[in-house]
Amino acid sequence: MGTLRIDCHQVIKASSKRERERRMAAEAPKELLSKLSGLEDGVLGRYWKKRDSSCIDHLVLYPRALEIAGGDDPTIWRWFWSAIPLPFDVEFAELKVGTYQLGVKGMLRMDQFTPGRNYNITFWLRMKDPAGFQPVVTVTLELPHSQPIVNHVPLIPGPGGWVKLNAGGFPAGGDGEIKFSLTNDDGIDWKKGLTVAAVFASIA
Repeated sequence: MGTLRIDCHQVIKASSKRERERRMAAEAPKELLSKLSGLEDGVLGRYWKKRDSSCIDHLVLYPRALEIAGGDDPTIWRWFWSAIPLPFDVEFAELKVGTYQLGVKGMLRMDQFTPGRNYNITFWLRMKDPAGFQPVVTVTLELPHSQPIVNHVPLIPGPGGWVKLNAGGFPAGGDGEIKFSLTNDDGIDWKKGLTVAAVFASIA
């Protein structure tokens, strides 16, 4: 009869990972949960609007729909299914290399929004081990026929390490593409464990 060998280190590592994900779910902000829970299938994957209304309140892009630098390299990013209790599955992306250049980009079409409404673009992130200082990231918003709007914003984690990062706003109308990005290339080892959860375009 063969001998069953169990790698205790791997068991402990897997258990710790599951515990971190359960804690992440338990500490998720109510605002994020309320937006995610109300979403319905749509062009982007999911959207939300009031009943009996043609006005779209939220459009969302999940990490798989974003362009993430190094996102296809399993030595740099870890993809995992969120333990947040939702009526659908959401796959998050966690950065494994703290000094790696952070680059997250996305794009939406102007005709996916309700004309005459103002919207904000918001990144939802989580810092597993918040740095002892406030790291600064660059957020850029590019609107059709306009110069890019660039801001340098400190990451200030809230309860559970969650960060809501506003990339800017715009009035809906016309056509063209709305591009947005989040970058940091300071080379400082603080980004390990940074998780990309979602990007929302919500009514201001």
